[in-house]
Amino acid sequence: DIDLVYDTDPNLKPMQVHHVLEIVQESLSNTLRHARARSAKIAVQQNNGLVTLSIEDNGRGFSPQEIQSGYGLRPIRDRARLIGGQIEIDSTPGKGAKIKLTLSEEKSS
Repeated sequence: DIDLVYDTDPNLKPMQVHHVLEIVQESLSNTLRHARARSAKIAVQQNNGLVTLSIEDNGRGFSPQEIQSGYGLRPIRDRARLIGGQIEIDSTPGKGAKIKLTLSEEKSS
């Protein structure tokens, strides 16, 4: 099961939207391939010009050493960097995983 929760329609550049969608896709792919999760939650929030996207699962998690070396996390970090975002990855074996992307919203003129 995947739940989507959002309280905003963020103002992002088309390139940012593309990379955000790719980050979601890669994160969910990792969840399906590695985590053995039964559910995932995707949340989008906006606050003071920042957009936060979090993808969280209730899978088997992984250790900090694995964060550096695998699970498709490098492309996620690279895409976040390309759009000026920051990625936080939190996981503990047996406790699931959470990927959080924070990026600036496009300023309205």
